[in-house]
Amino acid sequence: MRFLKRSVVCILCLFLESCGMPVAIDRKQFSKDTQQQKKRYLETNDVNALKKIEASALNGDPFQRSYALGEIAGIGRRNEILPESTKAVLLTCLDSSEPVVRREAAIAISDLKGDFPEAIPKLIGVIANFPDSDAASFATRTLGKMKAREALPVLKKALSSQYEKIRHEAKQAIDEIESVEVKP
Repeated sequence: MRFLKRSVVCILCLFLESCGMPVAIDRKQFSKDTQQQKKRYLETNDVNALKKIEASALNGDPFQRSYALGEIAGIGRRNEILPESTKAVLLTCLDSSEPVVRREAAIAISDLKGDFPEAIPKLIGVIANFPDSDAASFATRTLGKMKAREALPVLKKALSSQYEKIRHEAKQAIDEIESVEVKP
C-alpha cells in the first residue's frame, strides 16, 4: 500500500511539473521513515521559485492558480515577512473572475503571519460583490482575524445573508473585532 501511495504522488508530481507547475514535494522524502514523509516547503529567500509561484497564481487555469495561492499561503504561515510583489499578487487574485481563485486568495491572506492592512478594502469588496460565495465566507473570517473595525458595517449586513455559513462567519468576525478594546 505504501508503494502505491508513493507511486501516485510521484505520478502527480511529474504531471504537475510537465504542466509547468512548481512542485514543492521532494520525492526523496517518501521513504519508509515516516518523519521523512513530510512536505518540503519553499523558503522565501528562494526568490526565483517565489517568482514562479507568483506567475502561476496570476496566469493559467483556475486549478493551477489556486494551487499556487496555496503555496503562497504555506510560505506566509512560516514567514513573518512576504515580499510586496507577493502581497500584490494576493490583492490581484481577490479581484479574479474565478471564484476558486478569490477563495484561495482570501485563505492565503488569512494564513499570513504579518500584518496586511492593504487587503482590508479588497476583502470587504469580496463580501459586498460576491455575498453568496465561499470567498465571502473566508473573507469574512479573515477580516475577523485581522480585527478590522472598518469592516463592521459590511459584516453586520452579512448577518442577514440567506447563507448560514456566511451568517455564522460574520457573527464570529464581529465578536472577534468587538472583543478588542478601543484605545483612546
